[in-house]
Amino acid sequence: MDIDKRRGGPNNSVFKIEISKLKKFAEQPRNDCNLDDESIETLSRSIMEFGQVSPLILSDDNEVLAGERRWKAAEKARLKTINAIYLEKGQDPLSVAVIDNIERKNLLAVEQCEALHKLFKKKKAQKEETGEKLTQEKFGKMFNLKKSSISEIFSIAYMPEKIRDMFRDQPNASIRELKKIAISGMDEQKRQKKAEKYLERLKKIEEEQNSNGKKQDIKNSSNTEKFQKRINRIEKSLSMAGVTWDKLSLEEKKGQIKDLKHLKKIINQLITKYGKASKAAEVEKT
Repeated sequence: MDIDKRRGGPNNSVFKIEISKLKKFAEQPRNDCNLDDESIETLSRSIMEFGQVSPLILSDDNEVLAGERRWKAAEKARLKTINAIYLEKGQDPLSVAVIDNIERKNLLAVEQCEALHKLFKKKKAQKEETGEKLTQEKFGKMFNLKKSSISEIFSIAYMPEKIRDMFRDQPNASIRELKKIAISGMDEQKRQKKAEKYLERLKKIEEEQNSNGKKQDIKNSSNTEKFQKRINRIEKSLSMAGVTWDKLSLEEKKGQIKDLKHLKKIINQLITKYGKASKAAEVEKT
């Protein structure tokens, strides 16, 4: 098939493609388990309400190089088609996938290190075929990273797979802490113990976050009850206001006015909070 005829129009323009024809990119650096249901659900609602903002980027075989979250969200929204563009001729699919994920901060620490190392090896091999050399310093400039940062990232990618696997589902794991485990010259037993200690710390952090989340839910529930009681009082006051206002005492009038002012404040806070949330939902990440 002539690829140019599949590109949806002149200058590689955006076109619609049936979602059933899309495929997962085999070298996608991000783990499937990091596509959490809550974020997909939020993005799905945003797409249904506001439409799709950014198109997917596809390979010639309809593999999704950039926009996997949008793809999954569109499926959840039960859309039949989705906007996409094909990769420009000469561009490397893996490069696009890695860069897109890094720019959108979609990769966990281990995934980012492995993806960059894999891309470096591929680019280096391509350069060697033409008699050129690719240094870590030159590669780092592609991502605005210093040579020392690239070396640290690669040291993590060189760690034994069993240690890297320990942190694949740890969103709080940082490259800064992982590089301490990856320090060259450390024997494997010491490295394993250090990794286990760091994993324990991460699990404690996760437990604290979950605990704080539950406390916030309880607090929100309590605030909702208080808010409903105040609403009930105001509704009662409003029903009385048009008929018996003149018969109310001065203190009763002050109480109603105070409640109404408080309601106005709460409404303004809700508008600010959910207004921001609505705008945030429009921002699409891969």
